Amino acid sequence: MAFWWCIWIPFKISFEPEESFAIDVLGYIIELFFWLDIALWFRVSYLTFEGVEVTDWKSIAFRYIFKGTFFIDLISVFPFNLMLPGYSSMLDLLGILKIVRIRRLPEIIARLNMSEASKALFKVGQISLYLVVYIHLVTCSWWYAVNYL
Repeated sequence: MAFWWCIWIPFKISFEPEESFAIDVLGYIIELFFWLDIALWFRVSYLTFEGVEVTDWKSIAFRYIFKGTFFIDLISVFPFNLMLPGYSSMLDLLGILKIVRIRRLPEIIARLNMSEASKALFKVGQISLYLVVYIHLVTCSWWYAVNYL
């Protein structure tokens, strides 16, 4: 889901495609999943440095809000287009903050119950994903700079 937005937002800002009902509906569905993900992070236990699993919802919420990525997650899913009439499309760039969620992949991969060879394959996929997003961001930025600046 984060990958979709990291591809779509630069494309939308750089090339200004015509509005499409299907793309809008897909975007709202994906946004809904991001909102659900934020809600779920308030319930996901974590391990302390001593290896103790914390399941107390207040401690989990405190950690997510003050030590986690809650504010970045919230800004990345805030519906500027619905809340601020006449907003600048450049505010859409804040949606790129969703890529911070991809940063969690190494932790998820490390916790998978599979062979080290399979984990290495996932890591190669992760690096490939980073490369594709980086190249896409650079090319869209160049297109925007050449055509609009």
